[in-house]
Amino acid sequence: MNLLERYGIREGDQASLHKSLPVIGRRVITQVLEEAIFPHSMPFFQAIYVEKGELEWWVDGHFYHLSPGDLILVKPYETQSSLMGRLPLGERYFLQFNLYEKHDDISPEEFSFITKTLSEFIPRVISPGEEFKRPFLKLIEAHRNQDEMSTMISKAQFYEIFTCLYQAQQSYLKSVKVEHSAALSMINTVDHYILQHFDQVITSSNLARLFNLSEVHFRRKFQAVSSMSPIKYVASKKLQEARRLLTESKFSIGEIALELAFSSSQHFSSAFTKAFSLSPREYRNEVKNAQTQLPLKKVSDVAAAIASKFPGK
Repeated sequence: MNLLERYGIREGDQASLHKSLPVIGRRVITQVLEEAIFPHSMPFFQAIYVEKGELEWWVDGHFYHLSPGDLILVKPYETQSSLMGRLPLGERYFLQFNLYEKHDDISPEEFSFITKTLSEFIPRVISPGEEFKRPFLKLIEAHRNQDEMSTMISKAQFYEIFTCLYQAQQSYLKSVKVEHSAALSMINTVDHYILQHFDQVITSSNLARLFNLSEVHFRRKFQAVSSMSPIKYVASKKLQEARRLLTESKFSIGEIALELAFSSSQHFSSAFTKAFSLSPREYRNEVKNAQTQLPLKKVSDVAAAIASKFPGK
């Protein structure tokens, strides 16, 4: 039987014991759930850890494959979903960090450091394994069997979980021989170049020249810091800009394709549909009909829809 154990802020949830962790939970899927998760965004950081099974998770137009021991960090207001809205067989843990506002659970200095670390977190997917699993299960147990120690245990595990994420990031960067500041600088430089050249075809060699690196060396280094090849990264940024233009401008589909240097409107439509499961025209219509059918669901609606798939929830 499918199982959902959740502590949080949704109506009907048992409350989280830590104000900076508004949602904590685990899902055990023994029967595949179809159309269980809609594309949505939230004001919180969200970590999803795979204990069993495989998971394809979609963030801002790009799919990430997670195997047991892997964790993905989704940042505030990034659009996320699962492949085709499906929850496949397996067991996953999830929690959200509310750094939208500071609570009295942590000091101002801690709040600033944690916010900066998660905001600049590289890469998207890490593999903390047991180092994450142990404190998370202690956190769940503190909620499941509450007593006079539960709040203190929750506070301790909050720090353990953050420390795990921080150390996993440091270990990863060390393994790929990249300093965090250099990784951020590379991504920021590439982002600025893409922004200034949306209307041009951008190649790996164009980007490699920004750093005086060979194309092969640049591709390897950029893949390490961004979890994407340079070409996929450029395509992702252009498709995000396409969403903005479809929402905010009156440009035709063909004009947007030209504006973003796609070879044709057909090529643009195909790439957009593959990334977002809606054609550009369908996406624009969804935006126009936002009063009755939002392309991005409210996170509370998504949580309720997921919960409805589980018996007794």
